[in-house]
Amino acid sequence: MGVARLMKYGVGDRVKIKTWESLEKEFGLNSSEGINTEIPFVISMEEYLNKNFPDKILTINEVKEEYYLIKKNELYFVVR
Repeated sequence: MGVARLMKYGVGDRVKIKTWESLEKEFGLNSSEGINTEIPFVISMEEYLNKNFPDKILTINEVKEEYYLIKKNELYFVVR
């Protein structure tokens, strides 16, 4: 594993998830029409976020060495 990076956020911090349009502009689309990131972000994820988090604000539950865990309704999101 590589060198750990300094994480910007901590447990309890509230973060705003970017819109599909801003992610598409920043990263582009892959061949499956998902956002072209290390962990692909697909349109069904955007639909889920819109339905369950209309304000797109989530709270960080755990900070790992290279990612965050966000738990909501028994689901975990991994955010890098």
